[in-house]
Amino acid sequence: MNPTLYQEHMEKKNMGYSDKKGLGIHEQGSTSIIETSKQKGRRGLGFSLTDFADETVKWDFNEDPALVEEQVQWCPFVEETPLQLDDLRQWLKLDQKKRTIDDETQFCDENILRDLLSSKTVFDSLSQQEMEQARERSNAYETIRGAMFMNRAAIKLANIDSVFGWIFSDPQIPNTQKSLVQPSEPFYFVDMCAGPGGFSEYLLWRRNWRSKGFGFTLRGKSDFRLHDFLIGTPETFDPYYGVKDIEGDGDITNPENLDALQSYVHKCTMDAGVHVATADGGFSVEGQENIQEILSKQLYLCQFLTALSVLRPGGNFVCKLFDLFTPFSVGLVYLMYRTFNQIAIHKPVSSRPANSERYIICKGLREDVCHIVRTYMYEINVIQCKHRSDTEQNDVQTIVPLHIIKSNKSFYDYIVASNNRLGEHQIRNLRKIRTFVSNSKLIDPRQSDIRQQCLSLWKIPDNQRPRRRAFFCNALDQGIDNYILNTPNLLKKCVLNQNQIVSLFDYRCVLSLGDPVLLLSCGGRTLRKKSAIYIVDAYFIGDENILMNNERPVVFMERFRLMKLFERAINKPARLDLVPIRISEQLRCEHLDSSIEKLCQSGQYDQIDNEKLWYVNEHVENKPRVQVRGIWFFKFVQHPWTILLSRSRHHKYFYNQNTRIAENEAPSDSSHVACLRSMLENSFYWDFSNRDDIVTKSHMISFIRNKNRDQQQSSSKH
Repeated sequence: MNPTLYQEHMEKKNMGYSDKKGLGIHEQGSTSIIETSKQKGRRGLGFSLTDFADETVKWDFNEDPALVEEQVQWCPFVEETPLQLDDLRQWLKLDQKKRTIDDETQFCDENILRDLLSSKTVFDSLSQQEMEQARERSNAYETIRGAMFMNRAAIKLANIDSVFGWIFSDPQIPNTQKSLVQPSEPFYFVDMCAGPGGFSEYLLWRRNWRSKGFGFTLRGKSDFRLHDFLIGTPETFDPYYGVKDIEGDGDITNPENLDALQSYVHKCTMDAGVHVATADGGFSVEGQENIQEILSKQLYLCQFLTALSVLRPGGNFVCKLFDLFTPFSVGLVYLMYRTFNQIAIHKPVSSRPANSERYIICKGLREDVCHIVRTYMYEINVIQCKHRSDTEQNDVQTIVPLHIIKSNKSFYDYIVASNNRLGEHQIRNLRKIRTFVSNSKLIDPRQSDIRQQCLSLWKIPDNQRPRRRAFFCNALDQGIDNYILNTPNLLKKCVLNQNQIVSLFDYRCVLSLGDPVLLLSCGGRTLRKKSAIYIVDAYFIGDENILMNNERPVVFMERFRLMKLFERAINKPARLDLVPIRISEQLRCEHLDSSIEKLCQSGQYDQIDNEKLWYVNEHVENKPRVQVRGIWFFKFVQHPWTILLSRSRHHKYFYNQNTRIAENEAPSDSSHVACLRSMLENSFYWDFSNRDDIVTKSHMISFIRNKNRDQQQSSSKH
């Protein structure tokens, strides 16, 4: 009931009520209205939090801008004397281990550090739930969360990628507009200390199956959760754990693990290295939040060291950091500053504003410096491993002398300005959370609009997270499955005698190596047998239809290039329990005579009909030897087009048999490209095990050589 109406009712009924007297026979009752409970959390009755007592406190959102577009502030680069490893070794100093941060004022304003630490201490009396609720209501960017990805880490990388011009999903060769990723290779990246895998899920989504990720993180609860990679291609992600391969522990501070990871990545990338390295390491520091930087020093070091171990020249690196107040941390940043073309310290808007999280972005690895700095960091880690026991009083405290850092005024000023700017930003947002704890009715009204604007700017669809995918097969075209499943046209003598193969240039030959077959590895002391799956052709890879591109058929040789790229992305050499995928070799039909002789490894060409043909895969470790069981002849040119040879200029050209038009280049409308149905209908399979109407190897060699001679003689007639 309304208190005023209740008061009037009591006065009219002559119940003895007076606003100046209490109820009761002795007028001992309270004369004021009983207040509602201000109890916070589950604390005892009567307990009051004086720092959060003002429930009417307001927040001025006009003084609290929520930016969507962010500015990049690169550290100005100043050329210095080239680094020498012997000089670097003189920089390293051991000293007593630190357990406090409040005296680290060499790289920030003393007042900012003091205010920052005191602003954090205020929340020590709050429960975790109260803190989280106020943080969610106060953060203008909170409702972005993970968007359609598995967690917030993916969104933070998407945010950083957008701000820095897509240097992580589309890296460029330094000082050019050319892609760092070569057409013949997948996009390679290493994701370290990043379980359950938000960074990787984002990069795999951006690049799809054309990407190959190497994961390196601790086993157990911090491991990658590939079953949660609901977008992107988890099939092309390769978790690796160190010296024991898939049985390793994934400890990034173990020097043996670092060596093993470097070796594995370089083997898989043909010694080129990866294009991008990402790191998102962190661990619980509950009760020690103020010294998180000190506790994380070896993690910082080993993430930087790993990046230098696996990146290729020109590659890019992003790593999560926290505070950067100690000489050790700033020394690490200085070494990265000397090793890359550009570095920046940046806190993306998707990172909660009241924490100390920030990221170092390193662009364009410098090959001339990398090996020196990597060796120095490796030696630092070995020393640090020897001193990390609690019984050790000392550890590595200095890796770059203070006078060296200060002598580069551009770098020193950049670090100080960054620490001060981020410190003030954190203090302001800690105060905002404090206000929102006091007044539980406050909420930032901009959250919904900010979410939409940010996702649009970062080119992330505002979609719900998809469900786990169910795999199923669809018919490629009405009745096309019959052509795929039916027995192919067998190559018999009549095919050769009746001149059904008109132009050798219209065909590509593919070795039939079985499905599966045995790889006979000749490496080592013993002959090992191992199963493998050899792919002849592909129509879909992942969700991508590689038969068509912009409503035009894709030529057979281009599909082969894509399949070779897929082979490099999908295989996981460390997983000995998995059957490797191999792409059957394509041969030019006009060169098939010499190819057959090459496959006859005995060299007894006069007895070639009685010899087995063997294919040696030069692109695979140990160069396995595989028996050739037959050869496919795929006609990739669509009638009425054919490819002929000009006798005068001795180059190939396209000839339309209906219009009699000759073109030196492939027709721009792709009318010469055979569709899948046509290619399958006009293909032949030469089965070496066929005993009916046998085509011998010597017969085929003669046919190819005669055909080449005839085509050279007849080409002048067109």
